[in-house]
Amino acid sequence: SDGSGANGTPGAASMGGRTLRRASSVGAAWLDRLALAAEPPKDKEAARAPVFMDAAAMKDKVRKNLVKEPYDVTKFYHKGGLWSSIATHPWFDKLTLCVIAVNSCWIGVDTDWNSADLLTGAEAHFQVVEHVFCVYFSFEWVVRFMSFQRKRDCFRDSWFIFDSFLVVSMVLETWMLSAFVLILAGYSGGGSMVNASLLKMARLARLSRMTRMARLLRAVPELMILIKGIAAATRSVCCTLVLLLMGLYIFAIMFTQLLLESPIGREHFPDIPAAMTYLLTSGAFLDNVGYTLASLSEEHWAYGAIFLLFVLFAFVTVLNMLIGVLCDVVSTVAAVERETTLVASVRSKMLQVIDELDVNQSGSISKEEFMHLVSSKVAVAALALCNIDVEGLLDLSDFIFEDTEKGSGESKELSVEEFMEVMFSFRGSNVVTVKDFTELDKFIKMQLADTKGEAAQLRSIIVDLLALLDTVLPAPCAPEGER
Repeated sequence: SDGSGANGTPGAASMGGRTLRRASSVGAAWLDRLALAAEPPKDKEAARAPVFMDAAAMKDKVRKNLVKEPYDVTKFYHKGGLWSSIATHPWFDKLTLCVIAVNSCWIGVDTDWNSADLLTGAEAHFQVVEHVFCVYFSFEWVVRFMSFQRKRDCFRDSWFIFDSFLVVSMVLETWMLSAFVLILAGYSGGGSMVNASLLKMARLARLSRMTRMARLLRAVPELMILIKGIAAATRSVCCTLVLLLMGLYIFAIMFTQLLLESPIGREHFPDIPAAMTYLLTSGAFLDNVGYTLASLSEEHWAYGAIFLLFVLFAFVTVLNMLIGVLCDVVSTVAAVERETTLVASVRSKMLQVIDELDVNQSGSISKEEFMHLVSSKVAVAALALCNIDVEGLLDLSDFIFEDTEKGSGESKELSVEEFMEVMFSFRGSNVVTVKDFTELDKFIKMQLADTKGEAAQLRSIIVDLLALLDTVLPAPCAPEGER
């Protein structure tokens, strides 16, 4: 019963029991470590980007960004002068967009009809057109560069840096490379010392000019909505494609093992990559799906049923879900773009009215200026367009402009950003948040404090009036019977 053997040593049963208990405790500890390692940190999990877009969150982010002063490259330009006048003229921008569109079309014409490896060996009309494009884009770059008041500010504009790269590459290809080739040809007695294959590779750099078409997309809002929708749906599309890839892998293993010795298996399912490719084309993209279903059903009816299950999973479920995700993302991006346009329009109109009413040129808005602002027809129309409650703004003007640091009754001035944020918080389409309840609690407490202060003042006035009556009026006389 003590677990000892004949020689007094511990028995095998007790040793085995202790070993099992030690192994189980070590195993439990390792399982706890693995569980903790697999569990993502709370802060990372909270900061993880959502798979699907939230329209309300995106609109709120747009409003917060547009409340701030938007980026405008013209604020770095000279206030006057020839170069800045040309750069800020609307016809100059429109002409540049037209030249970019023509240049994009010309690249295709040049690719099809110009067989020369070098520009110097091309026909005359090809050379003339290339030099015209190079001259115009160089002139545009010079105009924009000379418009900057401080030349180092040009590095703060991403579009200017992008155009600089394209202009430099175009000048190198059109003028520098042609001059270099002509110089080498002169030294070599008319022969070319430049490898023609390298020159063909250099001509491919001409395709980089197609990236200028991104400036054309800004002029067409519908195209920008589609491009932004594709960019915003990248995460959702990747997750959907990963799900499709997992399904392809599982069904490919299944068909490869089941059809290992059959003719259709040797033809279409010899290994996992070939099986996944065939299932993708025939089951997901429905390429000759009838033939595949009939061939699998000839082997066994169960194979055809499994293939139909894959078609239901890949085509009917996953790919149609992908279409739904894309439609939802594009509609969300379109709603955000409409919100962006609306808020930007209201902001520009309000800034014009504020500049007119800001008599002291302080850059801030006082309560008196706000009262003049809401009496402007342009401002009221802009606020109504954005569904902002003007009456609510008037009723809460004391609360909006109250200076809590100086005490009750004192008003403060709001900056333009603060005032725009307050205005957009009075939109009828806004969703109620905890911050709104906090502001309501502060407003109620402020009103109660004002009421208490007014009641105390009224009480002191009544007490003073009673004291004054006591001093002015004579004391009441006692009745004759009591004398």
